[in-house]
Amino acid sequence: MKERGPMQRWLPVIAWTGVIYATIPLARMIQKWVSAQFGADAFSWTVYGVVAITFAIAWRFFSKQEIPGTARAKVVLVLLAVSFAYGTWFLRARPEEALHFVQYGLLSALAYRAFAEGGASRATYLNAFLLTAILGSVDEVIQWLVPKRYFDFRDIGINVIAGGLIQLGLVLGIAPQATKVKAPLASARTAWKLGVIWIVVLGLCLNNTLSVWRPVLFPGPHLFLFDEAMTEYGHKIEDPEIGTFYSR
Repeated sequence: MKERGPMQRWLPVIAWTGVIYATIPLARMIQKWVSAQFGADAFSWTVYGVVAITFAIAWRFFSKQEIPGTARAKVVLVLLAVSFAYGTWFLRARPEEALHFVQYGLLSALAYRAFAEGGASRATYLNAFLLTAILGSVDEVIQWLVPKRYFDFRDIGINVIAGGLIQLGLVLGIAPQATKVKAPLASARTAWKLGVIWIVVLGLCLNNTLSVWRPVLFPGPHLFLFDEAMTEYGHKIEDPEIGTFYSR
């Protein structure tokens, strides 16, 4: 079989990331429509369904394999399914946020595949995780820029957890073969660069406060991207009349 080139390897990652980002401006409209038609719990049940179907397909695949490690892979599959199901239940107060598990779980798997086809090693899992974490963080930055969407570090956490669970599952039993291959220098450098990029992205988000961008506001109507800060520091104050805010 002819080996796929870099563009072919990365096309699924690029395409799925594009789908995730393209739905950001439409998310609230979709959420309202689904909630009105089927109830907010429909989001949770959608994730439960995706987890169950994926688990069933993967279980059947490993059941047909006669290779060492199949039993261990099945145990890991069960643990992964339980973890994602628990995460979905934990987010039952915000059921639409559970969709992040599907979005970034799949993205993490696609990233692993792309890196692995370019030469699998121990660094493959870390690189796939870091790339997913970066893209999951940028997701929230885009939401900050889009009208009527909001930045939330908790959502970054969900994206990171989804990506991390997939890579952990691959390491522990689903696809552990690459753990036996020492990471080449190029892969190690990729991990270092991705790690630095993620730290920079998070650092910029943590420093995006009112004091940073308020001086650049123009008189008159505010530009949409300046509707709020990403981060607020100070004491959290809850007022029954005006809501929640932070002291300056």
